[in-house]
Amino acid sequence: MRVFVAIPVHFASLALIGVALMGVVSHSASAQEYPARPIRLVIPFAAGGGTDTTARNLAAGLAKELGQQVVPDNRPGAAGNIAADIAVQSAPDGYTLLFGASVIATNVAFGPVPSFDPVKALQPISLIAKSPFL
Repeated sequence: MRVFVAIPVHFASLALIGVALMGVVSHSASAQEYPARPIRLVIPFAAGGGTDTTARNLAAGLAKELGQQVVPDNRPGAAGNIAADIAVQSAPDGYTLLFGASVIATNVAFGPVPSFDPVKALQPISLIAKSPFL
């Protein structure tokens, strides 16, 4: 299983994630610095599992690096499609991130089929972890 942050690196390289996040943010007419408000990290699995623990560790590290609160938001169900739908329907401003997993990509082929095309609707910004699927 591959876990990625998308708008689906090592924890030692959180500064690189911050730089990547800044590149994703759309530039507005005002001279606001990113992030100017809390960031929502949507997690497609229930609290307490391995993916949730990894996402919460990432949220804590990002909050420290970016100087802004990163709020984990667990939205399990429909093989990750509920969380992915929330991320896809949010404003493309970099304030809602999806802590995705490879299941979101495989849903297109094996179901449940999402209401969006993950390749077109989501932009991966960083690989967080890899684990063997046995």
